[in-house]
Amino acid sequence: MFFKKCILTISAILAITALHAQTKGEITYKATNKTIPEILQGIENVCPYRFSYNSDIFDQNTSKTVSFNLTPIETCLNSVLGPSYAFSIIGSQIIITEKKTPSTTVKKQNETKKENIVTVYDTIPVYEHITIVDTLVEKIQVVDTLQRIRTVTLHRYETNFLHTGESSNTLTVNTGLLANAIRFYNGNTYGNELQKLHRPALSFDFQVNISFKRKQLITQTGLNLYNFRLENSFTTTSYIDDPQITYTDTVWHWIYKEIFTYYKFNESNDSVAITALDSTYTYTLLTHPKKIETYTEKLSTLSWHYASIPFGIGYHHNITNTFSIQPFFLVNAMILVSAKGEIPNSTFSNTYPLKDLLKPFNLSATLACNILYSIEKQYSVSIKPFVSCAPSIFKNENIGFQGLLTTFGMEWGISYTIPNGKY
Repeated sequence: MFFKKCILTISAILAITALHAQTKGEITYKATNKTIPEILQGIENVCPYRFSYNSDIFDQNTSKTVSFNLTPIETCLNSVLGPSYAFSIIGSQIIITEKKTPSTTVKKQNETKKENIVTVYDTIPVYEHITIVDTLVEKIQVVDTLQRIRTVTLHRYETNFLHTGESSNTLTVNTGLLANAIRFYNGNTYGNELQKLHRPALSFDFQVNISFKRKQLITQTGLNLYNFRLENSFTTTSYIDDPQITYTDTVWHWIYKEIFTYYKFNESNDSVAITALDSTYTYTLLTHPKKIETYTEKLSTLSWHYASIPFGIGYHHNITNTFSIQPFFLVNAMILVSAKGEIPNSTFSNTYPLKDLLKPFNLSATLACNILYSIEKQYSVSIKPFVSCAPSIFKNENIGFQGLLTTFGMEWGISYTIPNGKY
């Protein structure tokens, strides 16, 4: 009986010693012809650690035989996993991952682009969110991820052909608001007076353009419709008859009456007829109405439309994968479509119809900067600030002035890009 008690006491001491050693990270375990996941499961049963890994990273057809006796956990895992895998110990959690070689990384990237999937493996449990940003990814799948992850977010954008293509054609539809200002010149006092009368006014434009991009160089043409507006107010002076008041003038004049005719010989013995007249000096009374000076207030909106064909050249620069800018210089050939409004003459006694003063054909120069944001592979939205100048908009007639038209505008629209080269 005493012998049995000694044996039980020694066994208990050995068990407690083994357990104490294992809690310090020393493992005693044996396995024969088992896969790595099976070995890891067996080690979990004899140690306080828990493993987190993706089972797809292990070859299920490969088996191993291991034997550990009070071996540190790090040594055990290095022996079981080999050089192809890495592990991290966080508290009682051991995270196992596959070591990524350059060839494996390239292969996975190619597979991701082909399948349009991003896979998240064994995320560290302190993460609350996962965010993936990619140009081609359409889906995220999370494998063996700990429950601490609350949300998985995909920020997906499409790289536009306009940004990446070496050659592309882009159709753009724009509309916008314009603010117009006019400078009257070559009119001396008359031009200065006109300058005081006119005020800027908001107007609009509508554009359909097509751009041809070759690398960074862009050429552009299209069809544009511009509406220009100015406000003016002035007073004209005129004179009318007063029917209540008249003036009488006396006009004196001679009245002649023929009495008889006789003939007289001259030095060459030719006869000449001479008429004898009786004259009377008399007068005539003329009545004139009084003239009244009147003033007429004119409130006129000058509004005219030009259809134009732009010819432009620009430069394309990518800021990010979705933002780009395109500075442009354009020359616009403009045709007058319609005009209404009046401009006073130099004496402010009458007005000129605006349509009779404007040139039917004109040219203007424009500086613009197109700012684009890609929303899909072939679609972009844009805004375009610009300034335009038409040096001479009035006909070269004796009207006493010329005009410089300056326009500040802001346009917005949508673009559709057709690839025409490498992408």
